Amino acid sequence: MTRNVRVIFRKELRVTLRDKRTLFVMLVLPVLLYPLLLIGFSRISARQMGKLQKQSFTIAITGAEFSPGLAAQIKGCEKLKLTAPKDPEQDLKSGALQLWVEVGKNFGEQIAAGVKGRLTIHYNGAKDRSRMALRKLNRVIASYSEGILKQRLAARSVDESLLNALSINVKNVAPPRKMAGFFLGPMLAVLLVVMSMTGAFYPALDLCAGEKERGTIETLLVSPAERVDIVTGKFLTILLISIVTTLLNLASMCITFAQVGNVMMPKEFGAAFAISIDRVGICLLALLPTAALFSAVSLAISSMARSYREGQHYLTPVMFVALPLAMVVMVPNFDPPLYYSLVPVTNASVLLKKLFVGEYDGRFIAGVFFSTTVYAAAALHWAAQLYNREDVIFRTPVEVGWRPQQSHRRRLPRTGDAAFLFCLCLALFVLVGPLFMSVGKTDTLTAEQVKRVQFGILCQQIFLFLLPAILYSALMGFDPRKTFRLKRPALRDLGLSVLIGLTSFVLLTAFAYLQINLFEGMKERLQQSEEFMQRLVSGRLSVVLFLFAMVPAVCEETVFRGLMLTGFSRRSRRTGILLTGILFAMVHGIRGFCIFPLGFVLAYVVLRTGSLFNGMAIHFTHNATGLVTAFIFQKGKLAETIKLAPPRLGIADVGLILGAALVFAASVCLLSSAPAERAEHR
Repeated sequence: MTRNVRVIFRKELRVTLRDKRTLFVMLVLPVLLYPLLLIGFSRISARQMGKLQKQSFTIAITGAEFSPGLAAQIKGCEKLKLTAPKDPEQDLKSGALQLWVEVGKNFGEQIAAGVKGRLTIHYNGAKDRSRMALRKLNRVIASYSEGILKQRLAARSVDESLLNALSINVKNVAPPRKMAGFFLGPMLAVLLVVMSMTGAFYPALDLCAGEKERGTIETLLVSPAERVDIVTGKFLTILLISIVTTLLNLASMCITFAQVGNVMMPKEFGAAFAISIDRVGICLLALLPTAALFSAVSLAISSMARSYREGQHYLTPVMFVALPLAMVVMVPNFDPPLYYSLVPVTNASVLLKKLFVGEYDGRFIAGVFFSTTVYAAAALHWAAQLYNREDVIFRTPVEVGWRPQQSHRRRLPRTGDAAFLFCLCLALFVLVGPLFMSVGKTDTLTAEQVKRVQFGILCQQIFLFLLPAILYSALMGFDPRKTFRLKRPALRDLGLSVLIGLTSFVLLTAFAYLQINLFEGMKERLQQSEEFMQRLVSGRLSVVLFLFAMVPAVCEETVFRGLMLTGFSRRSRRTGILLTGILFAMVHGIRGFCIFPLGFVLAYVVLRTGSLFNGMAIHFTHNATGLVTAFIFQKGKLAETIKLAPPRLGIADVGLILGAALVFAASVCLLSSAPAERAEHR
C-alpha cells in the first residue's frame, strides 16, 4: 500500500466516521434491530399464544341428539363451551362463535352398525381463535373415536395390540448443533450476504455521490495522488465498513438466535441455535471476497451518480439482482453442484449455509474464493477506469436520464452496459425462467408436457435473451449494425464457419469424455442432464433442429457475441473473448464445463470476421450435428442424444479426433480478418 493510498484511506475513513447518521444507519440500527425485532416478536408471540391457549372457545352443535356421547365429551372439555345460536353460520363469520359442528341424522345408526359416522365441522380460517378451537376439538374427536374403536374391538373379542403391528423408534443421527444450523443456516446466510451488500452501498454513496454534492471531489482530484490511489483508498474504506457491519450483524444475530432459537426451531430438533467462535471466523473469511465484490461494484456505480439520490436509483437494481441470487439457498432440497461456486452472490450464500451446517468442501471453498476474487478485481478495475473519465466524474445535466440525448448519444455499448445486460438476463432467467418450465416431475414427461417444455424453451430464448438485448440497445440508442455486428458474411467465411461447427462438436465430445474421467461426480450429473434432454428431443427432425439449433444460435449469439462482446471488447479483445466465454458457459449449467471452449471460439471468429452471422453458423452447425448424429444412430428416432461417454476410445476414434482438430485449426486460420473492425468499434 503506497503512502497516497494510506492518506486517502485515513481521510475517507475519518469523513465516514464523522457522519453520525451514516454510522447509525450502517452499524447501530441493524445491531439493535435484530434483538428488538426477533426477541421482542418471539416473546410477544409466545405470550399471545399462551393467552390464546388459556381462553375458552364457544362451539355450536346441531344434531347433538343423534350423538349424545360426542356432545357429552365436548362438554367435559374445560376450554370448549357449547351454545345454541339461532344462526350459527352468521355467528361463525362474525367471530361470536368459533366452531359449528353438524351431526348427521344417521350418525348414531352408523356408529352402531360399525361404519364411519359423518361429521361436518365449520370454522373460520381467517381468525386465530377459530383455528385454535379446531385444534382442541380435533383432540376431543380423536379421543371419542378411539373410545368407539375400543368398544368395537371388545365386542368382537379382539386384542387392541393387533392394531399396532410395529413398534417404531425414530432416531436422528445428526447432532443438535447441526440440526440448528440446518434450520437457521439458510436464513442466516441470506441475511449476512444482504448485510455485506448494504454495508458497502451506503458508504459508497456517501464517498462518491455525496462527495460530488459537497463539492469536495475537485480538491481530491488536484492532489498529488493518482486516480488509482484514490479508487484504492475509497475501496479499502468501503470494504472495511462492510466487514465491520457484517461482523456486528453476525454477532447480533448469534446472540439473538441463541435467545429465541428454541422458540423458532421445531421441537424435534431438540436444541437452540449455537455457533462457535471458530465458525464465526470462518464465516467472516468466507464473506471477505463477497464484501470486496459488493464494495467494488458499489464504488463503480456510485461514481457515475451526480447526487446521493441518483446513486440510490442506480444501486437499487443491483440489490434486486443480488437478492434472488442470495435467496436460492432457501429453496427446499437444494443440493448445489460444484459449478455453483462460480455464480456470484449465490456461491457465498451456499458456502455460508454449508459452514453453518458444518460441511467443509475444499473444492467448493476454493472455487468461491477464486471466482469471487476475480469478479471483485474486474469490478475494481472498472471503477478505476471510470475515475479516469472526466465525463463520468464531471457529468453534465444533459447526460442524465434513461436514454441519452441525441447530441450525446453513445453509438456503442461499454463494459458497464454489457455487465448490466448479463445481470438482467441472469435475473430474468432465475426469476421468470422457471415459469416457462412448470411441468412438475421431469422424469416422467408425457407427450403434452414435452410440447409444453419445448414451447417454454422457445419463450425463454426469445423473452429472456433476445428481446432484452434488442430493447436495451434501442433504449440506450446504440447503433444496431455496429453493436450486433450485422455485417453480411463472405461465402468463404460462412463455409469455414460450418466446418468449424462440425469439427468443434467432435472435439468438444472428446473434451467432455476427458472431463468426466477426471472429475468425480461429473458423469452422473451429465447423465441426468442427458436423460432430461432425451425426453425433449422427440418429434420431427425439422422441429427439433429449429428449437434446439436455430433458436439458440440466433438468440444466444445476439446477446453474447452481439452487445456483450462489443461492450467487453471496447478496451481489449482478449477481455471480450474471455468474459463472454465464461459467462456463456455459466448460463449452460453443468454443460458449461464441457462447452466453455466453444464460447471463446465463437467470440474470436466474430471479432476476426466482424460478422455475427458467422458465429450463428458455428453455433447452429454444432448443435445440429449432435441432433442429426443422434437421429441417424437411432434409425430415424430422436429417442436419445449421442452419449458423451463412450466406454473406450479406439484407433478410429483417435483418428477422427486428430482429423477434426486439423480441419478445425485450418478453418480458423483461413478465416478472413477484419483489420478496420477494431478501429470502427472504438
